[in-house]
Amino acid sequence: MQKGNKKGFGARKSDTVSLKDAMNELLDAYRLNSRYSQTHLKANWHEIAGNTIARRTTKIFFKKDVMFVEVGSAPLKHQMGYGKDILLNRIREKYGPDLVSEIILL
Repeated sequence: MQKGNKKGFGARKSDTVSLKDAMNELLDAYRLNSRYSQTHLKANWHEIAGNTIARRTTKIFFKKDVMFVEVGSAPLKHQMGYGKDILLNRIREKYGPDLVSEIILL
């Protein structure tokens, strides 16, 4: 009995694609790239805004390319109004310039 795989079994074929490439093609085909990026942004909001803001953020949702952020603290909301450009720049660095065009605080 030989060790290893039989000829052709488990060997990579020339027409195979990596899982990452296949997922990207699927997202492109169904035009889901922006929805995927929006969901990823919501899940990683603490990395963009920091833990203090993320803990007090009660809701995040999108309408087209506008991001709505609901904050539970009025003083923090007021202070975030001054830092919206910084947050927008961080989002654009990580996710590209087309995902979010404006942030509206609620």
